[in-house]
Amino acid sequence: MFEQFYKESEIIGKISLPPFLSKQVLAQARNFTSEELQNIYTELSKLDLRVKFKNTLAPLLLQDLFQRICSGQFQNAVK
Repeated sequence: MFEQFYKESEIIGKISLPPFLSKQVLAQARNFTSEELQNIYTELSKLDLRVKFKNTLAPLLLQDLFQRICSGQFQNAVK
């Protein structure tokens, strides 16, 4: 959305989060490209399904995803 020149207030309205949380989310989102965010979102969708069927693995699956995000794995990933 940043690349499409939306105003911050418009983005906050679209993501439906409390204003204080929205500002934190936007600050973090600026650290990623649109492509990276799309890849991460896709991976989160896959993770959501896995967690629904293997609930006991949720903490490990989340930890793995966070490590992959922090390591930059989604920079050039095409999923």
